[in-house]
Amino acid sequence: MVRELGIAGRITIQSYSKIGDADMDDKNIEKWSSLKEITEYLGASRESIFKWIDNKGMPAHKLGKLWKFKISEVDEWIKSGKAGSKEEDSVES
Repeated sequence: MVRELGIAGRITIQSYSKIGDADMDDKNIEKWSSLKEITEYLGASRESIFKWIDNKGMPAHKLGKLWKFKISEVDEWIKSGKAGSKEEDSVES
């Protein structure tokens, strides 16, 4: 995607945004979800989410003190069967 930014009508700056061979639109980029959003999405407690990250390999990314998730990654993890393995079942109290 090429965006032209005019400055006072005299200079044109072109900004190129390309990933691979396909142009990306902002609407195609999946947003990062917070810990609160993922607990609401899955209907699980914070404690369960942390246990799943530690014991079952739930996909999560730590940015400083914040945990971030991609819903598509979490959905794929669930569909793969890794979420339902018998190693350490959810400890919902």
